[in-house]
Amino acid sequence: MTFKYLTRHKYLLWGIVVIGIAARIARLLITPYVEEDVICYIHQARQIFSGEETVSGWIDNDCLLTTGKWSVNEAFTGRHSLKIENHRNGNSEWTQMFPTDVAPGTRTINVSVMAKGECRGIETARLFLEIIDQDNKYHFFAAPFPIGNFPWTRAEKTITLDRDIRKIKPSFRYFQGDGVVYMDDLRITSPSAPDRNLAVNGDFEKRRGTFETSGTQEILPFWSYLLASGEILGIGAYNLALLLGIALSLPMILAVYGSGMLLFKKHYLALLAAMLAAFHPYFVRMSVSCLREALYLPLFTVCIWLGLMAIKHKSFKLWFVYGFLAGVAAITRREGIELLAIPLLSLPLIEIAEKSFFRRWKIMVLDMIIICGSFLIPFCSFDYISLTLGSRVKLSSINFMSHYINSFLDADSNDAIKEKKIDD
Repeated sequence: MTFKYLTRHKYLLWGIVVIGIAARIARLLITPYVEEDVICYIHQARQIFSGEETVSGWIDNDCLLTTGKWSVNEAFTGRHSLKIENHRNGNSEWTQMFPTDVAPGTRTINVSVMAKGECRGIETARLFLEIIDQDNKYHFFAAPFPIGNFPWTRAEKTITLDRDIRKIKPSFRYFQGDGVVYMDDLRITSPSAPDRNLAVNGDFEKRRGTFETSGTQEILPFWSYLLASGEILGIGAYNLALLLGIALSLPMILAVYGSGMLLFKKHYLALLAAMLAAFHPYFVRMSVSCLREALYLPLFTVCIWLGLMAIKHKSFKLWFVYGFLAGVAAITRREGIELLAIPLLSLPLIEIAEKSFFRRWKIMVLDMIIICGSFLIPFCSFDYISLTLGSRVKLSSINFMSHYINSFLDADSNDAIKEKKIDD
């Protein structure tokens, strides 16, 4: 009787898994999901695969058309500038990867940029500025460049809002144009700090992989390295991201079910948890989004299940696997560092609750050492592999993790809904 009961629940579980995967495939076919960050990851993956160097802090949003280039030996000052080459009314855009934080109380900014063009037609390239104010409202401003063929020319603009400016993000666009346009020496300053350039790498001399000192950092490229293997295998970075997202939904659903069994001790509650992981719109969307969450969410749920199993069975091996996967999660998304903190904080409390702290404290310390040691393995391995493949990120694992932890602690967690307003 017990065997039939368990078998029936196994069939239900696998039915949930199959329907959950089908839901992800349907979501992909009905409404393909492509974000700006996805293009960034694919761009980085192809850069890693080809070995091509590119500019730090900026991303060519039309990299699939290869119309944007980091120009060499064509610049107003230095050796580099941003280049867009359009043919037959192409659309191209360079944009700063992440917004730059602006000092509180700033309401006016001054913009100055040099541009050179060899254009045909009546359309012109523009410098666009996306500004987020203190109320999280979005404002857009444009500084147009001259039309036709023109030498290095300065475009300037002063922007004043009636409320404080919180963030700013510039972009270089050439839509429906035919020709070549260069942009160099971008400076965005405020009257209170005229010597601080709010534009990341505004002279465009730094190459990709250099961490900025202005508080803006580039995306941790582990996900891009993983997608680069898709280019090596010939299936493409985008297709590999989709395959990984759909395939990894299987261990995520099973791990949620396993965690539910350990916590609730009841099959129907564990099955409800598995259904939530299988059918919730957020999990379905993230699995086919090609974003880092497609890898991070399965890693997080599997780590939670392994941690519960390790506590139950007092297993060193499970803690080792937990620490290793937590390290992979941490180099995928910075929030993965929380997976290291959870057992380090909870193990002493568990031993105290079980009144075995003084009897098992040596074993508990050994558990923590195993977790921390295995957690560092992905960092050291990624450091070695990225440098071997010619990564532009030349930081030691310890400095790399230290920088990442600091960026996690300083991260802005405000996810308010964007309200856009366009100003000419």
